[in-house]
Amino acid sequence: MPESPITVRCQFDSFDEPVSGSVTDDHGRRLPFRGWVELAAALAVVAEGARPTTPSLELPHDPH
Repeated sequence: MPESPITVRCQFDSFDEPVSGSVTDDHGRRLPFRGWVELAAALAVVAEGARPTTPSLELPHDPH
């Protein structure tokens, strides 16, 4: 999970079953959903995208 809070905008277009709408992250990426399971999946994608990237370890270059 992110080390600091993230902001998520959730827009519901319909509360009738199945619920539908979209989730938008801090970067403006919009993820549409239809149903509670897709809403949960969209939130998981946004949370995963907020994780800091870990720099890859590079081995020293050996020219020989």
